Amino acid sequence: MKKRNILSCLAVLVLVALGIARLNTLLRPVDTDSPVTAIETFHTLPENSVEVMGFGSSHMWLGLDTMTMYDEYGIGAYNYGCNWQELNTTLLFLKDALRTQHPKVVLIDTFNVNTWKQDMNMDGEIYYTTAIPWMKDKLTYLRQSFGPYHKERYLSYFMPLAAFHENWVNLSEGSFRTPDQSGDDYLKTMGYSPSDSITPVEIPDQTLLEQQPLQDEAAQMLTQIVELCREENIRVVLCTIPWQGTNLYAEYLQNFADFYECSYVNLYDHIEEMGLDASADFSDTGHLNSTGAAKIARYLGAYLKANVSLTDFRTQENNLWEQAKKR
Repeated sequence: MKKRNILSCLAVLVLVALGIARLNTLLRPVDTDSPVTAIETFHTLPENSVEVMGFGSSHMWLGLDTMTMYDEYGIGAYNYGCNWQELNTTLLFLKDALRTQHPKVVLIDTFNVNTWKQDMNMDGEIYYTTAIPWMKDKLTYLRQSFGPYHKERYLSYFMPLAAFHENWVNLSEGSFRTPDQSGDDYLKTMGYSPSDSITPVEIPDQTLLEQQPLQDEAAQMLTQIVELCREENIRVVLCTIPWQGTNLYAEYLQNFADFYECSYVNLYDHIEEMGLDASADFSDTGHLNSTGAAKIARYLGAYLKANVSLTDFRTQENNLWEQAKKR
């Protein structure tokens, strides 16, 4: 009888655990499904298989067509950008990537260069980093984002039901799918998130802007990113991708790049050279569409081929990028 009671209790505990796990999935913020899928896809790549990696916010994720870099120059690139990223999230992604990849070059998007951490609850980027496998640096990241005293935020990170229990009123068809059923195929695009939407924009004259320095915390975080890459003998290229907004830190970033012997490419300065069309190359006021992302890829690809010794992967049969085309 005692053994039967123990087995019954264990069965109940298993059912409760399965129920909680299902509710965690059901009530999650579904707008993070694509980033979660993107992170999980990256971890399927063979080790040390890419030479160029892009990191940063959605401006990188939607703004750099890595397949065009391959088609035009044979560059073996992967776009590991994601929505909303502040600098501490970019650093976490970089450390995650370096566990399995050792690129020759990393491209760092500077859109959020002056916002070094996401000091919020479980919205956006903090939630989707749950897809990054556990490592000591994740604890550092959570401490930066949540602080040492908000125990409920840590609970929410590991048990989303605690944060999103009111999401039952917002259930949609997507809620009943798992993130890997989102339909996104990031192996097909080598990480890049394409959009075919077209929104005409007006790009401000950047020459009229009063330049500003970075906050001390942001400068320190950017320095950590660059120094980590220098330790790994990886070249850093900071890049500002155009949008309907302003770049207030171009002068600071150029001085920063000169001091740390890395590179800075302010793509606002090359709009005409790239042929970037404000009436046709943007998906919305903040992001490029597929034609715009291809133009960015061509320009940065040419820059990298001229300044870095990179493999022409087009000479290798059945490489990752050729496999991507067959998907």
